Amino acid sequence: RRRRRRRRCRRRCREVEWKEGGTAMDIAFADGDSGTGKAGATEGEGPRTTIMLRNLQVDLTRDELIQQLNHAGFSTSYGFVYLPRDFTRRRGLGYALVGACSADEAQEMLRRLEGLLPTGSAEAWQASWSEPSRSIEEHVDRYRNSPVMHPSMPDEYKPVLFAGGKRQPFPAPTKAIRPPRIRHLKPSEQPEHPSPMAPLLTVAALAF
Repeated sequence: RRRRRRRRCRRRCREVEWKEGGTAMDIAFADGDSGTGKAGATEGEGPRTTIMLRNLQVDLTRDELIQQLNHAGFSTSYGFVYLPRDFTRRRGLGYALVGACSADEAQEMLRRLEGLLPTGSAEAWQASWSEPSRSIEEHVDRYRNSPVMHPSMPDEYKPVLFAGGKRQPFPAPTKAIRPPRIRHLKPSEQPEHPSPMAPLLTVAALAF
């Protein structure tokens, strides 16, 4: 019976993964997989340094988010930024993960980014602690083997690391990365203004 429940759970996870444009590692973590082969080995341990920002515009790009963080006075305070995307519709999911370089900076970011209304935004941001992954190290372990890091994916879709305001190379994967599955949209579902990255994603999708 447990095996049947697990199989059903895996099927549901795969359906949500491709429907919502998430990655395999996002779904795995919902089941307590730390991405290292040891379930929950480091999840939720240590000080909180990662913030989840909500109410982001779906057409906001990762670089625009970084510019807004810099404008808010945090140009050297963050070490990790990830803006999850819907691979099929080529747009954001309305939230982002920002990892601070220290617990004190994380507290300051949480306080000042809550309720912030950036220029051009329709809604004020909501800031809360990221769960279950709390630190930059946990997020690196989570995403380094994720399909979002596959070479076929545009760079702007990937999480990035920083030190002193300068981008740093992301650690190499520890195993072969499988490409994400990108569902083809029906004509009625096509965006009114296609993303300039659409040709890249179309080629990547055809390769699957």
